[in-house]
Amino acid sequence: MTENGYFSDIKSHLSADLSDKIEYFDVLDSTNDYLKKRVSELQSGIVIADCQTAGRGRHGRGFISPSGCGVYVSMLFRPDCAISDLTPLTCCASVAVSEAIENVCGVKPAIKWVNDLILGTKKVCGILTETVITPGKDGAAVIIGVGVNVNKPQSPFPEQLRDIAASIDAAAGVHTDRARLAAEIIKKLDAICENIPDSFKKYLKPYRKACISLQKNAVLVRGGKNEPVYVEYIDDDFALVVRHADGSLETVRSGEVSIRGLCGYC
Repeated sequence: MTENGYFSDIKSHLSADLSDKIEYFDVLDSTNDYLKKRVSELQSGIVIADCQTAGRGRHGRGFISPSGCGVYVSMLFRPDCAISDLTPLTCCASVAVSEAIENVCGVKPAIKWVNDLILGTKKVCGILTETVITPGKDGAAVIIGVGVNVNKPQSPFPEQLRDIAASIDAAAGVHTDRARLAAEIIKKLDAICENIPDSFKKYLKPYRKACISLQKNAVLVRGGKNEPVYVEYIDDDFALVVRHADGSLETVRSGEVSIRGLCGYC
C-alpha cells in the first residue's frame, strides 16, 4: 500500500470518517476482487487503485484500467435488509456516479440500462455490484465497483474498443481533476448506503430522466439470444419494460439492451 500525490489529493477532499476507511494501491488486479478476498475481515471498507491489471465489468468482461487515467474504486458495506431488496442498487449507483461526474466535470452522462454511463455515443464508466455471503457474519456483504475513464490515455484504446469506449476528457473536451472526481464518487456512493432500501426511492426519477434506452427500438441480449424489442419505460423497481414484436409487454430484470448508434452498435 502506498500514498502518492493522487491519493493524498483524494483525502484532502474527504472527511476524516471517509478517508480513514480507504486503502490505497498503486496497482491491484481488481479493486472488487481485493475486497472479496478480505470480506471475512471487514464490516465495511473502500479501496482505490491507480491501476488495475485485471479490472472487470458485468458478465466477466475486462475493463482496461491504465495508471494515471481513471478512477478505480470499490466500496464494501453490509446493508440491514434482505438480498432481494438490493436489486435497484446498481441503477442507483449509476445515478450517483453520473451526478458526481456532473458536479466535478460540468458534463452529465446519460445512462444506458442497466448501468453504463454514456457521453456522446461512447461509454465512459462501468459499474459492477456483487453480493458475498460470509460465514459467521450477519447479513450479506455488498461490493460496489466503479471504473471511470477520466483522462486521455497515453496509448489509444484497443481497436475493438475505439467505437465503444472513451474518456471523459476526450468525449467532453474538458480536463478533469481525477482526485476530486474520485472523492466525489466516494461521497455519492456512501450516501446510497444510508437507509437502504428506502433510500432507493429518491434515485428513481433521476434514473428515468437520464436513461437513454427509453422509447427506442433495441436488441435485447440475454441467454445467448438477441431479440428486437421496443423499450417502453422503467418500472418502479428499476426494471425495463419492453414490447415484443407480437405486441406483448415484458418486464426485464437482467440482460442487456443494445441501442443503434451507441457503444459501436450498428
